[in-house]
Amino acid sequence: MAFSITGQIKVATLKKRFLKEFGLTLRVYDGRSFADEGQTISQIRKKKGSGDLSVRKSMKVGTLEEKIESEFGIKVQIAGSDDSYLCKNELTLASANEKDQKRINKKDKKSKDVKSDSPITDKENENIVDQTSENTLTEDQIEEFKETEKEAEDSYDLRDLADEIVEAGDKEWAKKIYMKAESKAEGCNDFTNLAASIHENLGDKEWAKKLYMKAESQAGDSSDFRYLADSIHENLGDKEWAKKHYKKAEETAVGSFDLDCLAGCILENLGDKEWATKLYMKNENTVDKTSEVKGGKGDVKIIIQGRRITTFSFACLDDKYVEDIKKAIKFTDGLNEENLLHSILNSTIGEDFEDLKSEIDMDKIEKSCPTLYKLLNKLEHSNLPESDKIEEFITPYPEPILYIESGHQISITIDGETKVDEQPLGEFLNINESIVLDEIEDEEDLELENSVLVQKAKEFCNEQKETLGLDPDYATVYKCNNGMMLIEGALYQPELVKMQKNENQITISGEVRGYVNFYLNDKNFDLDKLTFIRNDNYSEWIASDIVGNYLFYDNKKIKEYDFDQHNIFQLCDYGGSGYESLKFYLEG
Repeated sequence: MAFSITGQIKVATLKKRFLKEFGLTLRVYDGRSFADEGQTISQIRKKKGSGDLSVRKSMKVGTLEEKIESEFGIKVQIAGSDDSYLCKNELTLASANEKDQKRINKKDKKSKDVKSDSPITDKENENIVDQTSENTLTEDQIEEFKETEKEAEDSYDLRDLADEIVEAGDKEWAKKIYMKAESKAEGCNDFTNLAASIHENLGDKEWAKKLYMKAESQAGDSSDFRYLADSIHENLGDKEWAKKHYKKAEETAVGSFDLDCLAGCILENLGDKEWATKLYMKNENTVDKTSEVKGGKGDVKIIIQGRRITTFSFACLDDKYVEDIKKAIKFTDGLNEENLLHSILNSTIGEDFEDLKSEIDMDKIEKSCPTLYKLLNKLEHSNLPESDKIEEFITPYPEPILYIESGHQISITIDGETKVDEQPLGEFLNINESIVLDEIEDEEDLELENSVLVQKAKEFCNEQKETLGLDPDYATVYKCNNGMMLIEGALYQPELVKMQKNENQITISGEVRGYVNFYLNDKNFDLDKLTFIRNDNYSEWIASDIVGNYLFYDNKKIKEYDFDQHNIFQLCDYGGSGYESLKFYLEG
């Protein structure tokens, strides 16, 4: 289940639990000072929200800080485990913890290392850094920074390194690292953060402007535009440019959180009370326009659209190839079993086996692993459809589990007539309340509307015990303004539980590009009968809020559906022990 923040929890308890759960420090403020750790969140909060907030490892640091301020009116900051630095806003909590552990391990290693008295050679010195009159780095610092540069995986790592080098005193070397970070930048946030660092640390306004222009070409959702506008305002002081992106943030806003955060930024940075007030009013007065979607004659089509709909699938390696795969890794270029299976799957999908052949010794495979050798030949030369080829060695065929996000769009047609037209799912559902079923002490104390919802949710969970393994005692129902339900709980589908016993279990990731069509037939279609189901550990699999993995109608899973285009990306787990394994999906 998700980590929750409630009004009744004490500050000290919250900080202790947060450190234990996420490995990071939560700094909690009361005004400009640190909050009294003996007080509860309710005692220091500045506003009344819905009463609680769920936190997941896939949340970004900046997003969580904004959500806590939006929900409770409390300023917080997330720092490393030793509370010596602040975590970067664009990192997820999981990524921030991972980088924190690397930082700690590096410090531990450094403290244990015995310093060498041998000087750095001239050749090593030339490779380390171009010497400048301003270079104040010690030999140890140079060695450490060079090692960090080698380990850098992406633009964020390189930017973080350049920031440290500037702080240490060598701007010339830092500039080269910033240039390298720019070449590896991907997406709006990478360019935005890089622009901010270069402006702050090098004072290069023109370079920063060019990076901001690259960032705006990559911006996609409301948070991208809002974060970009904030950074432009803070670093360049260009209110008109910032205002342009705040407008785009409004146009792409989905749900109350986007609108609340945007209103706060506009008020703080532009001082535009009128605009901020309109956004707050727009949020409070959002009226769902789909509650009257009823009455069709029979043929119902529900379309979920998105540039990318993430999928995960579970299956097993066919028993007859298990032993050969184990043997074959000896004849590869350093591949393990999972890597080898991944290469075979990619070669099958891409219909190109040249890269695979360059990584394995086919002659030795033919001699020592004849069953595998025959399979590879068949996969390479057969004219079978892709799905049939995959079923040659993976069984059963991996049916995808969808991760439908709140930003994806929904359309509903009844007998060819459009009733809902490309409406963002977050807006369509308009969730306004959640009820944890096992926390209800007395149903008689519930309002009539909520009592009906709870009974409806329990009835659904009981009916789906055999198909989804849903337990009503450990489920949460979300109340949607359009009459639908969203139910979240631990899913223990019997067929997946059975598959988990197979040691050769495989996880495959992919995505649907375009749309998923669901089909059903009901002469009296009623939106109230639609239910989204999502696994309660969804955030461990995808770094976005989702509305569901499955869609049900009248307490039955909608089995008839088709895709625009489903692309299989990679085999991401073999053996069932990793963070993307079936065991992790079922048990967290």
